[in-house]
Amino acid sequence: MEKKAELGADRQQTVADLRAARSRLDYLLDAASSVVSRSRDELARTVETPHGTEPVWATIAAIEVTASEAGVVEMLGLTNGSWADEKTPVVTVVQPDRLRFRASALQSDLGVLRDGLTARIVPPTPTAAGRAVPLTETMDGTISLGLAGDPNDRTLELFVVPSELRPWARPGVSAQLEIVTDSTASPELAIPLAAVQRDGLSPVIFRRNPSNPNEAIRMEADLGLDDGRWVALLSGLRDGDEVVLDGAFQLMLATSGSIQKGGHFHSDGTFHEGED
Repeated sequence: MEKKAELGADRQQTVADLRAARSRLDYLLDAASSVVSRSRDELARTVETPHGTEPVWATIAAIEVTASEAGVVEMLGLTNGSWADEKTPVVTVVQPDRLRFRASALQSDLGVLRDGLTARIVPPTPTAAGRAVPLTETMDGTISLGLAGDPNDRTLELFVVPSELRPWARPGVSAQLEIVTDSTASPELAIPLAAVQRDGLSPVIFRRNPSNPNEAIRMEADLGLDDGRWVALLSGLRDGDEVVLDGAFQLMLATSGSIQKGGHFHSDGTFHEGED
């Protein structure tokens, strides 16, 4: 009876060990399947090798890693022949078409900022000088407020996913974010703030002559509110008129009547033109 009881206990232990081994085999096959992107049944299938009949998983000498989505290889973390453990990054793949814009807003503006506001991402340069990005190359989206603010800079992060990417949009490129917090009942005409020059205390703009494209007309600007990039023009222009952006400062110098000409000061503090 003792021998029979001992054999029964050994049998139960063997059955338990067999179940544990099968569970571990299933776990390892699942893990291997996720790594090599092949099904469990395919890995468990047996094949003939020079060493005899072996399961497919025992014949794998190299693993081919396939990206689940298209992308561009940004960095290789290993060299050929080096060892990699489970925490070592092997390759970094990025998707350039999946960008989000991150901006910093002042915490003092929290009263007018909220999730879902319409925003516009504008090019990184304020003018169209030379080979810069045109002012019209903008991207639209809605903002999402960051989870926390910066107590040192008194700022809050804002995130925008553009609805459509422009060719100039690249990771690391600087740009500006315009947020519409309120609007007027009717549209207002606005021009780039960089087109406005100061002649003394007077704001000056130059309008292109419609009848002679090679001629610019100097005008004293009737300005409204500005956002640091665009300024409302209350009068003097209409839709379709063109203003000078690049070269406006040189035109202002050439047409200015307040530029002090050469001369000299007398001992009483008066200024006289000329050398004598």
